[in-house]
Amino acid sequence: DEMRRRGLVDGAHTAQGDAAYVASLRCCIEGGHWERALQYHRDWAPACSVPHPPLVIWPVLFDACATGGRWQAALALVDDMERYDVGSELMAKGYKRAMEICASSDRWGDVEALL
Repeated sequence: DEMRRRGLVDGAHTAQGDAAYVASLRCCIEGGHWERALQYHRDWAPACSVPHPPLVIWPVLFDACATGGRWQAALALVDDMERYDVGSELMAKGYKRAMEICASSDRWGDVEALL
């Protein structure tokens, strides 16, 4: 809420706002609150006026999924990335991370489905 009040996560993407958003997500993950980082992402779209999240957040969100063993959330992130049309290079990295997270949770059927 404080970041939104200061205009760091609402409106057009800025380097300062994107960096602050990523830093807040990283702090959540490093502080053991990976669920909060994922919730910030879920809350982002309705609260923000730009058409897509900053591209720099996707690796951080996958880090939150990996930390929490949340293979379902990793699969949902892949869907989000497709919806936001993040580009083929970042999309390939998202698929790779989702497969790694699913594999670490012995979700081999989900890994195969992503191939």
